[in-house]
Amino acid sequence: MAVELIIATFEGSENEAGEFMGRLRELENQNEITVAGATAISRPVDGEAQLEHLHEKGKKRGGTYGALTGALAGLLVGGPIVGAIGAVAGGVGGSAISDITDHGIPESLVDDIRDGLNPGSSALLVYLDQQWTAMAISRLNEAGATVTHEPVSLKQTEPRSASG
Repeated sequence: MAVELIIATFEGSENEAGEFMGRLRELENQNEITVAGATAISRPVDGEAQLEHLHEKGKKRGGTYGALTGALAGLLVGGPIVGAIGAVAGGVGGSAISDITDHGIPESLVDDIRDGLNPGSSALLVYLDQQWTAMAISRLNEAGATVTHEPVSLKQTEPRSASG
């Protein structure tokens, strides 16, 4: 999947990034877009920055899928005792993997954006399938965001630059 990193900042609007995150969540749940990772950052005028990740529930989901897969594999290979062991191992492994891939945005990038965000502002960082990038950038620009974007490889841990 070809992916672009989009970084949108909303000066003077601490809620706008969160609202866009909600729209992304709805579109993804309706299978209308594919989001590889997203984080919204809000810095209130009088408080600490708040983070919201699009796939925060991934650890629970990863653990559940891992447990089911491990149990099935264990039952097929060695019966009920091995199935139980497989369920535990799969659950732990699924949770650990989803921790790594849960929101997909490198923590160092999130930290840099959060630290540079002015009070009363917000930012949205999204790894989005390239087929939806133009539409997303257009909507973000219409909302008054300052937008940068760049193609990235999902194997990259950091974007090559933040300009675009």
